[in-house]
Amino acid sequence: MNRTRFQQALISVGICLALIILVFVVYGQTRDHQFVNLDDIEYIVKNPHVQEGVSPESIGWAFSSFYAANWHPLTWISHMVDVELFSNDAGSHHLMSAGIHAGSAILLFLVFSLMTGATMTSALLAALFAVHPLRVESVAWASERKDVLSGFLWMATLLFYAYYARKPSAGRLSLVILGFGLGLLAKPMLVTLPFVLLLLDVWPLQRWRMSKEEGEPLSRLLKEKLPLFFLVALSSIITVMAQSRGGAVSSTNSVPLISRGLNALSSYGAYFRQTFWPSDLAVFYPHDALLKNHSWTDLLPTALLFLVVAVLVTTLSVVWLRRFPELFVGWFWFLGTLFPVIGLVQVGSQGMANRYAYLSVIGLTIPVVFLLRRLALGSETGEASRMRCGMMSGMAILLVGATTLAGTLQASTWKSTRSLWMHAVKVTEGNYVAHTALGVDLFKNGEVDAAATHFKKALSFNPHYDKAHVDLGVWLFERGELAEARFHFEAALNENPGNVRARVNLGVAHAKEGALKEAMFSFQRAIEIDPDEAEAHHYLGLLYLSQGRSQEGATHVKRAFALKPNRPDIRRSIEQLDPTLLK
Repeated sequence: MNRTRFQQALISVGICLALIILVFVVYGQTRDHQFVNLDDIEYIVKNPHVQEGVSPESIGWAFSSFYAANWHPLTWISHMVDVELFSNDAGSHHLMSAGIHAGSAILLFLVFSLMTGATMTSALLAALFAVHPLRVESVAWASERKDVLSGFLWMATLLFYAYYARKPSAGRLSLVILGFGLGLLAKPMLVTLPFVLLLLDVWPLQRWRMSKEEGEPLSRLLKEKLPLFFLVALSSIITVMAQSRGGAVSSTNSVPLISRGLNALSSYGAYFRQTFWPSDLAVFYPHDALLKNHSWTDLLPTALLFLVVAVLVTTLSVVWLRRFPELFVGWFWFLGTLFPVIGLVQVGSQGMANRYAYLSVIGLTIPVVFLLRRLALGSETGEASRMRCGMMSGMAILLVGATTLAGTLQASTWKSTRSLWMHAVKVTEGNYVAHTALGVDLFKNGEVDAAATHFKKALSFNPHYDKAHVDLGVWLFERGELAEARFHFEAALNENPGNVRARVNLGVAHAKEGALKEAMFSFQRAIEIDPDEAEAHHYLGLLYLSQGRSQEGATHVKRAFALKPNRPDIRRSIEQLDPTLLK
């Protein structure tokens, strides 16, 4: 190795170390962060399959389960590995995600450095990826491991592809297919990766033929990617099955098509704005179409504004394709990778989500950093050139510094459930999900009246939100207002017949009122929906025992104990029924 290559290697190693430091400047604080009441408990702490750690049974479950309307077996296995290593120490789970994210930043740097030869520009691209506030939700939220894990595999696949593009061969292509397949097992959002590879064929790889003298024809570039498109089709089918069975896909009745289209344009505009001015970021943004007194016309101004911007940028990117290919590639990277989650097929009740932008806004960053490079190089020589380069370098340092500060502040909002939802309530309007979740946290900490205020506020924004009905019903039940509590449990079931928690609480309310037949039906229905619902088994077992049906009662109480052996009321029932089971 000559001296120049050795120096380049040292510079690359130094940049990789700097990227690791940047990531932990932002995310080192998560060592002291807690799990939050947004999926973390259900996905990790109370998920018996994850808590089992890595075993043949748990791995089998990971590949066969559509738990929470998702299919991402590799992500489940990564959670199991964390439990094996750290048990339920939340800080260690968070730091593992931060470490994976740091690895992705390093791979992004290596990929663009290899493809463009622009070492410092690629370092700036990777640094902005590492610390940008739009990445915080994916990295600081333990349940969102699928983003950072799939992102790492996305970057690895890009690296394999850059290696393949230098000298195409079946062996090198197999690495691309392997990386992509593993990425889909972590999160199906990677279905857009073959599209991005085609963009990279345009620039910087310059494989796409733009004249008779250079490059490969589009047909050949598409043909080599057929195995990737096959994996896309397979993953898409599985994803639709998972989300349909989980009831995550909203009908056109709840969110009309015109609202979906306008929300998609508005969301594109919001992601665009947040990339360059990342303020008022929240864990949940309510869909305007689901808010009381809102209609699709409320989305019209922002949708039209982005449409104008999109037409302008698209036109410029096509016209300047040869002169400024970075704009073409970056712009269509941004548009294309967001398309599956932009809301045309509505999954969940959010209007948009920061985590969806984890990989997408790299596209907007690409033309910015390479424009800075063009400005730094310029056409002058001597003193003017050095001055220009110094100015651009200073601007890059300021940009990374400001983004690091913003990312650090955003990561601090994930310290606890309380801080997360208080921030969301502060920076958004009509956020019924945030008010409900904040109310739940207040209720668990004994601030029950303050909690009820948030439940009522949530329903004032969205009277159809079943979870807020259930939580307000629990508060009313605790106050002895049984008829009002039952009204809210029934309202929740009218909105979502599959709400198991509403059915269990309705059964408890019926039992309290002496309507034992209705109570029994509610518990039985809850078990039909979720056979592993321990509370329903427990209460149904107690009802059977009270009626002298000892065998049936014992079966359900024992089943409840098998599901939740550490729950005090279930342990007391077992102690009365068969104390030997506690040994």
